[in-house]
Amino acid sequence: MKKLILISALLFCLTSCSQGREVVWITKEFDNKIWLSVDGITTHGDQLRIMIPSEDCSIGNTRTTFFTVTKHPDVLDIKDQVVSARFRDMDIKVKIDYVIHQNLINGDFAFVNIGWNKLEEIKRFFEGYDRVTLELLDDDLFKPSDYLDISENTWAINGLNTNLDQAIVECEALK
Repeated sequence: MKKLILISALLFCLTSCSQGREVVWITKEFDNKIWLSVDGITTHGDQLRIMIPSEDCSIGNTRTTFFTVTKHPDVLDIKDQVVSARFRDMDIKVKIDYVIHQNLINGDFAFVNIGWNKLEEIKRFFEGYDRVTLELLDDDLFKPSDYLDISENTWAINGLNTNLDQAIVECEALK
């Protein structure tokens, strides 16, 4: 009985503590690009990323990953697949750029390209939102649920505009 109470208390603490955690945007320079990212809420390691190329610091490519342990035998073949999705309650199309297998964690990462936009448009798109959700949707042409055990993620995006402004400064310094 004591063990059950201890486990229940631990689970309560973990879920309530993670709900109120601070939003942390990470900015990194890699391959002459600036990467701005925030961890997912549904799947922590599946970050929402905005890549800013140093050739044009006014545009960004919004991307994410979906980690899966479904072990579908053809999961690596979904590369270049266009997928129906709902992002910030809007129906859109995204593309699975590639899938890589990770032996160490015995799963696969599908790298999803949400699209290229001017950074000012990205700021306006997310303005007024504390969180956004991307859900990959089954349709007649492709069923992501056959390949991905979790096809939705949510990110807290507080502080995005301030962090984008700082990323632009870092991008300009790469020139």
